[in-house]
Amino acid sequence: MLAPAVALLLAAAAAEEPIPAVSRCRALPELPARRLPFRTGERLEYSVDLLGGVPAGRVTLDLLAPVRRFGALTLPARAHALGSEFFQRFGKVDSLGVSYLRPRNLHPASYREDFLGPGGKYWTEVGFPELGPGRVRVRFGNPGGGGEKSLFSAPDALDDVGVFYLLRTLPLKVGESLCFDVYGARHLWRVWGAVAAREAIDTPAGHFMALRLDGQAARVDSPARRKRLRLWISDDPRRLPVAAMGELDLGPVRALLTSATTAATGPPPAPRACAGSARSR
Repeated sequence: MLAPAVALLLAAAAAEEPIPAVSRCRALPELPARRLPFRTGERLEYSVDLLGGVPAGRVTLDLLAPVRRFGALTLPARAHALGSEFFQRFGKVDSLGVSYLRPRNLHPASYREDFLGPGGKYWTEVGFPELGPGRVRVRFGNPGGGGEKSLFSAPDALDDVGVFYLLRTLPLKVGESLCFDVYGARHLWRVWGAVAAREAIDTPAGHFMALRLDGQAARVDSPARRKRLRLWISDDPRRLPVAAMGELDLGPVRALLTSATTAATGPPPAPRACAGSARSR
């Protein structure tokens, strides 16, 4: 997710369960025939803090109107993360990530991230295959130059912004297992786990009954690098991601929903990282 905050999910060191092979990752269900639980104009806002109460920053998720990108219609999902004054000493200061989702299945066609870190401006652009195992192609630039790389993915290859929208459409039930790949920080992470429980949770946005997803994420090219995952999705028609827990080098973090609106009140300020960003499209 765009550290500090679209890491959103990670918590505690994981048990040494082997990373699932591609053959073990069943394809995710197709989109439901019923109306999706969100529409363009939705805005979700989160506070992010280090456990113990130290503010780490804020994240805003916006679902934008469809646009044509590289000749195809896409649905842009945008995450804007702004680090707190404390966090700016250690991580990304201002970050903007946009997942360009295919409307028919909410899998990404491409993903663009621009951010400002302590060393300057950085950008990454990622192209995703159609459904099924394939190659995820990455181009990136930073103050020292740039490069390209290619990553082999499982049947479902997602990114760390669009994944939240796809998860909201799934017919989640306690005990149901999931497995998919997520792009983040120039690597693919295999994510697997299950819906662990239905439980009550309180956030600044209100009280929710939610489905709790527990699992693990391991870097595909370095399986020893792994984390535990925890995410709460409201068990109601809006299927809101209401809370998540995670881990940074500074310690455990949490993200809590502070507000959810069905119509945007105006675009968030463009991050300083994107002003004049090289090779933006």
